[in-house]
Amino acid sequence: MYGIESPPLRLIRFGSFEVDLEAEELRKNGLRLKLEPKAFQALTLLLHRAGHTISRREFYRTLWPDTNVRFDRSLNTVINRVREVLGDSAASPRFVQTLSRRGYRFVASPSLTVTAAHSSAIRSMAVLPFEWASAERGRALDSFGD
Repeated sequence: MYGIESPPLRLIRFGSFEVDLEAEELRKNGLRLKLEPKAFQALTLLLHRAGHTISRREFYRTLWPDTNVRFDRSLNTVINRVREVLGDSAASPRFVQTLSRRGYRFVASPSLTVTAAHSSAIRSMAVLPFEWASAERGRALDSFGD
């Protein structure tokens, strides 16, 4: 809608894993897993485009935008690290599939969770009985405008 911002995406879940985008953490069954920054960026890119092929060139532009690295070897290392921490394999992928000479694709179906922009969001609300705080207690309430 016009003038209304959508709440930020915060959590992505797949299998027994959860990626917290705000905290930049990967967790399995609630336990935090160590994942290097480039590997976390690669996983995040794969998750955001789940089901779609991400070219090696796109990984290079995203992960190493201003760097001249031997990105083929670096990308292989990063993808292998993502697979390792997820317990995945190239031979029989549950999460990250290699598409020969084209790139990679996240093959599981992640679920996305959005959260309110502020941490002070109301988590619960109590509805209490209404009582008049004035002398008009006995007067019937015809509308909220009275």
